Amino acid sequence: MIAPGSQVPFEITTNAGFRAYWTGAIVVCGVGTVRVLWTAAKSRSSHLWLFFYCLLALFWIDLCYFLAELNSVNPVVDDLAKIGACIGAGLSIFIPPSILDSRPEFRFHKRAKLFFTAVGLASVLYFVASASVFFSSRYVEGAKYFNGYRVFPVFLMFAILGVSNLYVAAGILLRTGFRGGPLTGDLRALRFLAYGMIGFVPATFVVDYVRWVFPSLWRIYPREDIFVLPLYFAYASTVIAFYADAYASGVRARSAPLPGLPLSAALSRRERDIALLLSRGFSYKEVGATLGISMGTVQTYAPRIYRKLGISGKEQLIIRSHGEGPPSADTEG
Repeated sequence: MIAPGSQVPFEITTNAGFRAYWTGAIVVCGVGTVRVLWTAAKSRSSHLWLFFYCLLALFWIDLCYFLAELNSVNPVVDDLAKIGACIGAGLSIFIPPSILDSRPEFRFHKRAKLFFTAVGLASVLYFVASASVFFSSRYVEGAKYFNGYRVFPVFLMFAILGVSNLYVAAGILLRTGFRGGPLTGDLRALRFLAYGMIGFVPATFVVDYVRWVFPSLWRIYPREDIFVLPLYFAYASTVIAFYADAYASGVRARSAPLPGLPLSAALSRRERDIALLLSRGFSYKEVGATLGISMGTVQTYAPRIYRKLGISGKEQLIIRSHGEGPPSADTEG
């Protein structure tokens, strides 16, 4: 789809550098997706499986757009590839909020999650249904699916996808902080992912999509190709792969018994996280910052942990976790 009066569009098939850029982004995204698949399968974590589904959707979008760029001279293949990318984008609207909802400290507002889920599913159904009708009963040779009124739903869907990503980024940063602070490796990776969302999403929206709404921009940017999206997907897949490794390491650490403490304590995952950091001498404030929760939440959990372990305070927890002697009667001051 070329704007009227624009120059001959830049074609990926005739530019080796841009073709290498796309290919490299797809390879990086594919490697990240496989790494997360491997990590999710080993850890058996439903949280990481959701990340895998997210990366699979990103890889699908990247691949479909690449095929569309390569087949821009073939209207049918070009349209089918772009429709596939739009379906992947619809799925990507609600998968990220679902991912963070699977971690209690990042749980989303129920109405926001329902909104993104409804919009994402509606987008998928729209493109599946309208494309089926177009190619089964209304298609004529040379016709293009993305002409006319079908351009606006694409623009609207990607706008909501951008809002969804920025909402997720805001949710991460509100809990991990914008910079500094003692964070575990998985939370640091999430913060870098949020930085990428804040940086790349507006750039992708402006550079790759706004010109469809403002045709005058074709005079300064007379190209049909997608420039920012591959770089964003490569960045996101790399960061998510590091996050998956760090998160899985944390899961293994949490599943191991705490040194010197009774195995029958039946601590929850959150209680184990807090107990482990407290046993290392972390203050309540430091524990909260590291785990991305408030100090008040830590203070609520601490007495419950001490009661389950049969101890009276933090000092006993430190002593027993290091096997340094019998329990002390001291309590935390």
